[in-house]
Amino acid sequence: MMDIYVNKKEDNCIVLPSNTFWTHDKTGDVYHLREFANASGDRWPVMCVYSDKAGNTWARPIEEWIDRYTIKQDQIEWDFYE
Repeated sequence: MMDIYVNKKEDNCIVLPSNTFWTHDKTGDVYHLREFANASGDRWPVMCVYSDKAGNTWARPIEEWIDRYTIKQDQIEWDFYE
């Protein structure tokens, strides 16, 4: 598991922990933030890799993730993707 530290604004550092569940702010749908891509390089933007309960997987730039998702305070577990 990896945590990413992001400076959203000058004095506002937030932590994005991988392998956590998040709610989409507009739809209320829950997604599993699985990992981060491009985290160790400078050439490409850092991407959040995430899945829904059905197992569909997407990637979104970390800046968009921060603006559109909220971490679930009551973390859940998906034993498998249906």
